Amino acid sequence: MIAVERELEKRLKQLRVHIDAPDGDTVFLRNVPASDRFFNKPRTNLLIKRPQEGLPYLICVDEDLEYIGKDSAVARAFIAGHKQQGWRVLSIGHGSRSDIHAVIEQALTAIGFDGGDPELKLAVPAIEAAGPGRLLASFATEISTETNHVSTHEPTIGREERIEEVVASLLQWQVRLPLIVGESGVGKTNLTRAVARKLKTLGRDFKVLSIELGALMAGTLFDSERESLLIALLKEVVAQCQIVLVIEHLELALIAVPRGYLNLSEALDRGVRLIGTTMPAFTARFEVAPLSRRVQMIGLTEMSLNETDDVLRA
Repeated sequence: MIAVERELEKRLKQLRVHIDAPDGDTVFLRNVPASDRFFNKPRTNLLIKRPQEGLPYLICVDEDLEYIGKDSAVARAFIAGHKQQGWRVLSIGHGSRSDIHAVIEQALTAIGFDGGDPELKLAVPAIEAAGPGRLLASFATEISTETNHVSTHEPTIGREERIEEVVASLLQWQVRLPLIVGESGVGKTNLTRAVARKLKTLGRDFKVLSIELGALMAGTLFDSERESLLIALLKEVVAQCQIVLVIEHLELALIAVPRGYLNLSEALDRGVRLIGTTMPAFTARFEVAPLSRRVQMIGLTEMSLNETDDVLRA
């Protein structure tokens, strides 16, 4: 639980502001006075939230709160703020190591609390990682270790050409993103395990990890939260060049994050090695520039009768 500083809490309660901190990453301030010289209504609600520990807080106000003053920086922050679920997410500068009380003070300053002029800092351009590999350590599982005892794991039969396509995309000079496309149950995850084994036989010192974006983004409310998580995840992979990251259901990076295609494109330009899986219904989402030219579609169909017989015998 977040404890608001006593002096600030006392000042807020005197002004009939209700404070609610349901968990260690969220603070609600309801009925907060805003300067009527600069805003279209005298009071608003504030939501201060961060997606994960170590990532920057988001500062949100009521989506119908409009700035009517003349400060261009404040005006840009309110105009550019994404509106979602009744909130406007402001673009305000603070780092991942900012103290929650400093963020609360900054949020109050942004709406002219106590009759002062609204002030904003520039938004932080990049996310600071709380520690090396924090998200990967929490949400990713290593599949390359499964190659140590291949006989104890499900074999991969009849997919040699597809395995070679994925490996070639990862190892070529200009890295591409091999996207394994197939219906549910056709063997997409099994193919990624075969790729891990193939990389090992080639003597490549890669650590193959798998992550489910749905688990990573669970509990997030805003596009900005999900984008922060995706950027932080990709930065961790960029920082560890020996990692190959398998992202299951990669379409979530485009559906849940409006600028996800740009985040993925920039990460690929920086040399990150990714493998994605998706279903045919979502392939059109990857056919958008600049991501389309960086993606290698690899279709996976159901096995033939002979291949199915081989699988059953194995």
